[in-house]
Amino acid sequence: MKNASSQILRRVAPALLALVMLLSAILASCGDTGANKGDDTSAPVQSAGTDTAAASVETEVSDDIPAGTEYGGAAVSFLYWSDAENQEYFAESETGELVSDAIFTRNIRVCDRLKIEFDFVPVKGNSGQAAAFADFMKNSVNGGAGGYDIISAHSRSIGLTAYNGLVSEISACPVINLSKPWWPESLVSRSSIGGKTYFVSGDISTNLLYMMYVVFYNKDLASDLHIEDPYGSFADGTWTIGKLAELTKNVYTDADGDSTVSSGDRFGICDKLLHCDAFLFGSGISAIDNSKGKLELSADFSGEKMNILVEKMQGLFSNGSNRIADDYKTVFSVGGSLFVCDRADIAVSDLREKTFEMGVLPVPKFDENQERYLTAVGNPFSLYAIPLNAAEKEMSATVIEALASESYRTLTPAVFELTMKTKYAEGGRDAVVYDTVREGCVFDLSRIFWKVFSSNTAPDTMFENAIGGTASWSSTFGSSKKVVGNTIKSINKAFGLE
Repeated sequence: MKNASSQILRRVAPALLALVMLLSAILASCGDTGANKGDDTSAPVQSAGTDTAAASVETEVSDDIPAGTEYGGAAVSFLYWSDAENQEYFAESETGELVSDAIFTRNIRVCDRLKIEFDFVPVKGNSGQAAAFADFMKNSVNGGAGGYDIISAHSRSIGLTAYNGLVSEISACPVINLSKPWWPESLVSRSSIGGKTYFVSGDISTNLLYMMYVVFYNKDLASDLHIEDPYGSFADGTWTIGKLAELTKNVYTDADGDSTVSSGDRFGICDKLLHCDAFLFGSGISAIDNSKGKLELSADFSGEKMNILVEKMQGLFSNGSNRIADDYKTVFSVGGSLFVCDRADIAVSDLREKTFEMGVLPVPKFDENQERYLTAVGNPFSLYAIPLNAAEKEMSATVIEALASESYRTLTPAVFELTMKTKYAEGGRDAVVYDTVREGCVFDLSRIFWKVFSSNTAPDTMFENAIGGTASWSSTFGSSKKVVGNTIKSINKAFGLE
């Protein structure tokens, strides 16, 4: 296995392999979370390191890769985005860090199983580099067969690359079984285009789990203000946007005494406009409907529910107690706001130094009639695809399926069960919330194809701008509806649906 510097990674240590077996058994004992559908995988936890444990792990929801599939030491050229926010693709050696070592182990096991080596090739591929990434792939594809076997980048970068006709239909590769639990049903169903799938993600991507939206809250501040513990509302299904507005409406205090609204004050919720998208998709509204063959503008997105949602969100941030600000994370981390909505990974990346007890909740429902909590996934998650000019598409598909299958047993337990639900949580009930959050993950093609829309007519951007204004959604969206519809038509055309 090689990384960008072509360094050969050494074989995984038996002790780590035993730990992986134990992690897999722990995940299996938790059963199906719902975010990843599949068979009942519960099984007794056996002692790690024994032949019995190994046999148990190997039989947990196996993939459909034919036994004996091998590629004779072939080098698999893997183009990945070097500016991903969290480690995902490779680790050069064991370091004792749980997630890094799980990535190392996963790759070793896939290489041993398929008799391959990875040649990881870095290139910038975040949202700001999406056009450059797509151009890079265009040059590669135009260069003829044999470019890269697998590519993976920021969701928007892969979306633009697919729109430009540079990736293969991944669902045409029978070895990839999209009904397996390592491929989230919500992503599989909501990202298909004309019944075909061109990119995938799931357990194979650490960044997908890290990017799940949650609401953190300051338990100490809630107690000091004699505000009810919102966990109770979560538990009985009444944690809604209305409840959030109720709990925050009288929290504001001019804490720094400067007689102006500033970062030194205390707020009910302080957040960034970008993260308000979580309330849109958490309300069960989609922008693009892919259920009828061709892509269409969702009826909900231009309907009455959107009008009501925008009114709710405008009211939330104009009630005198809440604030939109770029320094929202700093405000929350020093105890300056009761709530913040952001991606789960800020619990470690930005809130590590907080001095108060913190709780976690899912994104609130639209109203109490909404059946379940829904979770938007932040845009910087990774999508995987097979380039149009990949020399051995069957091998590429087999490697992707093997990585996803092994991640389900090896990587997800390390990331979700033993990192998120421990390091990111401050009690057993927080772990229950994280299960609920993961179960409710939802996706929308408007976010994946964000770079195809003009900057002011991307559906989520229009929603953000509406929250920051006072006009109704009908008037705000009415003037852009035709442009949005034409953009969706262009996406259909790009995939042969027009």
